[in-house]
Amino acid sequence: MPQEGLFSQLDASPFAWLEDRGPELTLHGAVDDATSKIQGLYFTLNESLEGYFRVLLQVVQNFVVPRSLYSDRHTIFFSPKKDELSIEEELAGQTAPLTQFGGAISELGINHIPARPPG
Repeated sequence: MPQEGLFSQLDASPFAWLEDRGPELTLHGAVDDATSKIQGLYFTLNESLEGYFRVLLQVVQNFVVPRSLYSDRHTIFFSPKKDELSIEEELAGQTAPLTQFGGAISELGINHIPARPPG
């Protein structure tokens, strides 16, 4: 059985959160995978590195450093060059460089799991 705080899901959602009282905003969020408890929320104008860093800070300060994060494959999380490596390069042990977010969570010892598209 999963334990609370070990696995977090990250995502962002653009929407007219303020209805007609302001610009469309993007809500970044983290949710505990075991309990569905919200761990952090942050608004920005667009999906952004800052939004995800602010949410991660909330998670770490108010809960625990998660063991793993689940996210989509947005370029904030994973280098777009990953798909450009040839099989020979992968077999030689070459990897795509980490993004800023990927490097930060790597330093925290957090495993990053890319979500698979529904299908």
